[in-house]
Amino acid sequence: MCIRDSLYGCIMDPAAIGAKSFGMGSAVVALSDDLISALYFNPAGLIQLKGENVAMGGLFIDNCIRYKSPDGYSEENSAPGFIPFFGYSNKLSDKISVGVGMYSTLGIGFKFRNYNLNGVKQDFNNISGVMCMSPTISYMINPKLSIGVQVQIGYTKSEIDIPTPVGHLKNDSDGFGFASAIGFLYKPTPFLNLGIKWRSSMKTPLEGDVDLFTIDGQKLDDSLDLDLYWPQMLEFGMAFRVRPDLVLSVFGKWADWSYFGNSKFKYKNMKDFNTKVCANIKDGIRWGVGAEYKPWENLELRCGYFYNPHSVESESLSPLLADLSYEEARVGIDFKFGKFNFATGFIYTFFHSRNGKGVFSGSYKGFMPIGITEV
Repeated sequence: MCIRDSLYGCIMDPAAIGAKSFGMGSAVVALSDDLISALYFNPAGLIQLKGENVAMGGLFIDNCIRYKSPDGYSEENSAPGFIPFFGYSNKLSDKISVGVGMYSTLGIGFKFRNYNLNGVKQDFNNISGVMCMSPTISYMINPKLSIGVQVQIGYTKSEIDIPTPVGHLKNDSDGFGFASAIGFLYKPTPFLNLGIKWRSSMKTPLEGDVDLFTIDGQKLDDSLDLDLYWPQMLEFGMAFRVRPDLVLSVFGKWADWSYFGNSKFKYKNMKDFNTKVCANIKDGIRWGVGAEYKPWENLELRCGYFYNPHSVESESLSPLLADLSYEEARVGIDFKFGKFNFATGFIYTFFHSRNGKGVFSGSYKGFMPIGITEV
């Protein structure tokens, strides 16, 4: 979970949760015919599952972004991560299914070591994110149209170490927030699916402790209120069943990341450190395409492409918010043995290099391999 050891390439929700979305470029909003995809991408799809279902797995990530400053500092992010997920569902009748998902969403994870500030070497560290529990209900309105509704209970944990001109500032805070989501799945023909999902914004007011380790060796204590404003999101997709054993799909997603710009640090006594988390951030749009081929009844092969432009503007780019545009090439495979499934996959992420223009100017570039396992 994205609480201490998890990682994202930039401050946003994960590009994929679950093996199917992982392999298909996240283009599963109009499919959502497996448990994790339904719980994360479109709750309306939950009604498609038969009987009781359980799935769990995790993503293994190594985010190799390097920051190089004009004065010669050059260090690679050293915060690899593991993101687990879990889902359960039960079809109560021909028209109603219920379920619950647990997964990490909305977060960031960076650690750059030994930054030299005023002759003192200190670490940048930002491990912040939300772990969600999502009770879900799906209802079939008619054979062509289904709806899903979801409540999201988010626990947020944030650990941020910030080098400053007067010393090393360590923040540790946590808190809860609540959101909701609604999705629709429409099948106008046997060969075409249309899907749409909206997720509300979520404010997570965090409280915690602060330690300032000054350059002259003192330790000062304080308390912190950290209000994080996570954005609303709208995603949509289409899936085409070209033939019984081949599906092609596309999706797009809009996220109100400018709303996150309201997030701010508020210290009780050290008011000079009060500031916005990110003063310059814009809305985000991502998209992906995918394919699933089923050569045999118990085997599914997947591939996909995914693109995500950056949201953090150059003025706010820093080792704590190393937000880069990226492209992903994806592959996946799913084996079925009766009621048991085993799926795995691999993503290779190509980051677009950027130059910061603010306090932490310099170059940011890198790559990120990701592996997944789901049962």
